Amino acid sequence: MRAFVILLSATVLSACETVEIQYALPAPAGDFAAVEAQANENYQYFVLPRAYILVTPIAKSTSGDDVHADKGALNSKGAGAAQQGTNARKSTSKNPAKAGAAGAASDSQAKGAAQQNAGGSGKAPGGASSETASNLGVTTAIIDGRMWEAKVVLMPADDRAFAVKGISRFFMSTTLGVTKYANSDVVSSVSSTAENLVPKRLGQVASVLSSVVQIGTIFAVDNQPVIVTPLQPFVVEVPSQQQSSGVLNEDWTYSFNYDSPTPPEGTVTYRDFLTRSVGHKVSYWPTPACRSATLTIGRDSDQTKSAFHVVVADPDVLRLQPLPVTGKVELGTVCGASVTGSQDSDALQLASDDLAALQAAIKTVKDAKSGDKAAPAAAASGSAATKKK
Repeated sequence: MRAFVILLSATVLSACETVEIQYALPAPAGDFAAVEAQANENYQYFVLPRAYILVTPIAKSTSGDDVHADKGALNSKGAGAAQQGTNARKSTSKNPAKAGAAGAASDSQAKGAAQQNAGGSGKAPGGASSETASNLGVTTAIIDGRMWEAKVVLMPADDRAFAVKGISRFFMSTTLGVTKYANSDVVSSVSSTAENLVPKRLGQVASVLSSVVQIGTIFAVDNQPVIVTPLQPFVVEVPSQQQSSGVLNEDWTYSFNYDSPTPPEGTVTYRDFLTRSVGHKVSYWPTPACRSATLTIGRDSDQTKSAFHVVVADPDVLRLQPLPVTGKVELGTVCGASVTGSQDSDALQLASDDLAALQAAIKTVKDAKSGDKAAPAAAASGSAATKKK
């Protein structure tokens, strides 16, 4: 009898140190019985997002001719900004006589790089707090004499939806709480509580993504004025394939390349998670894996290029982040996770508001592009109708 009590005690203690959750596919829309059954079993709905890169101008530099004039000065200052961080402003141009606008643009660039490398101190463009700006993986580059900004933004993907619940057994029980961004099914934090243990909130904290900045060179061909189509704000969906490219307008193109041809070590594919985790009892949370990539913007009229070096979430590569019985899991706003730190509700609300604003901006850019494509078709239709009359 004594041996049985000891064995029973050991079983109870070991059970209390385990967090178990189970994933399932959401019940079909309109199937009330299936939806009700999942609700009664405390399943919670969430989606794994897809990443997009929103590229917009943030400032207009001085005379474009000055920027075009000196390749050496611009590259020298730009490289200093990327490599020296907070000391970048101390770097000097090799050609003081032509420093002009290139120096001003590079100083602005240096300040941006310094703020990112310092963990986001200071204020971000547009009055947003630096904390929320750093959350969203911001990097900048000069294109055609103007400073442009690339932000990595997560958008809900309804085709990547799951349901999740905590598992209850005779000797242990896991209570799972899922917190989402406002007006979204994207998870912002997860809390797990095991029986007989102090519950701990698993918050989402700023994941500062410091990006190396490369300033593209802009030059006129043979110093002759070239009539070009201006670059407009645009959105690029982060692809799963190694390389992708596209046309932005009649003069501008883009290409996207992951810096490494293979996914990071210690990751799994989205397909494997879907087939091997759903329906099984596990103790981890799927987290988008971080991958470095280069988004290159090219202009056909003079063959110039500018590049953004960004950290993105690969849509088909996941890390399986263990859920601790007690402690915190910080989920990066763009990708990744770590077990440290904390966050209060005010900081989470700032990140939520900033994310909502960026998602609205992406929708605006997409709608504008759709409108541009529809306008010529409407004009052609009207012209054809006129001819028939």
